[in-house]
Amino acid sequence: MVTRECPRIGQYSSVELRARPSADRQGSERRVRSRVSTAVVGVWTKAGNWKGKASHLVSALSLAVCVANWNGCDTTGMNDSRVLGVEQTSSQIVVKIRGETAVIYQLAGGWKPYLKEFRNARGINVIRDSPPDHRHHHGIMFALRIDGVNFWEEQEQSGRQQQRRLLPVMEGAVSGVSYVSFGQELAWTRPGDPLPLLQETRRLAVCFSDELGATLTDWRSVLTVSQGRDEVVLSGPNYVGLGVRFAASMDRGGVLRNANGPSGARATDGVEARWTAYSGSLGLGRLATVTVFGDAKTPPRWFTLDEPFAYLAATLGLDRKPVRLVGNSRLELRYGLAVWNTNPEPTQIQALYDRWQALTQTLPQ
Repeated sequence: MVTRECPRIGQYSSVELRARPSADRQGSERRVRSRVSTAVVGVWTKAGNWKGKASHLVSALSLAVCVANWNGCDTTGMNDSRVLGVEQTSSQIVVKIRGETAVIYQLAGGWKPYLKEFRNARGINVIRDSPPDHRHHHGIMFALRIDGVNFWEEQEQSGRQQQRRLLPVMEGAVSGVSYVSFGQELAWTRPGDPLPLLQETRRLAVCFSDELGATLTDWRSVLTVSQGRDEVVLSGPNYVGLGVRFAASMDRGGVLRNANGPSGARATDGVEARWTAYSGSLGLGRLATVTVFGDAKTPPRWFTLDEPFAYLAATLGLDRKPVRLVGNSRLELRYGLAVWNTNPEPTQIQALYDRWQALTQTLPQ
């Protein structure tokens, strides 16, 4: 596995594969680069006869590699991870595949962080942020109720997920799959209470390989009780968890199906399954399929809806059995998100599910 920590913010992205130099290093970097360039050109222009000159060329190239490493670039095992790029501002992280936006994650600016855009291979966004009928539906979001405080809807007494720290952006490749990984440490707070109810460490990884056939994102959330509290209770209606609101064109006429075989909202709602998929129209004869994967050891209980609009949520079944989380314990949740620009066969979905399960063992934690 190759992993590199990328610089933060602005014009320097993972594609450049180097750390942004500090002001006092820029001059020395220019001088060293100039010497390397001169050394390589000198060897090349004088190497009309290669005999006896190979060692000089190797030395010059070795020096170039050392400068690359000195600049913060790990050249060991480099592959096509450079097809992935990441741009970061104070409010968003944008991940691109071959220069085209694939995922936009909203870091701040509202009640909770969430995936604002999730695009298929044609570059079409398949999720919807804050539609008029449910302003609190934000693309792909994760929320529950904690000790009765509502983190799902966004009302006067609702709780907020507030960033405490931005995790470093990591970029690398594993098992032939390139990834960009990013995340946050979040405090789940309620109005008027300085002590958070819950702490969350959230890390996402956008994964790419041509053979995957879909845009794939891994989502990992680790929930712990805030220091100073003995316990909290996780609860909520049957739709709270990791929820997906689809693009307006997909609201009606789509098809829901799950890993167990059944299709349709009635057959997929309220049941446990390793994955559930929704296929819908994007207009002009185009189609998209969005699938949410759940952990094989503890499959989610699914909330599915196909009217008056389409909705899909991977839940913990908290409406049936609330979860008590005590101090010094943690709850780890793992989800996969995939979007195809086709209507894949169940065997194709299951194959990607199996690949995602293997990747979760090696992606940055």
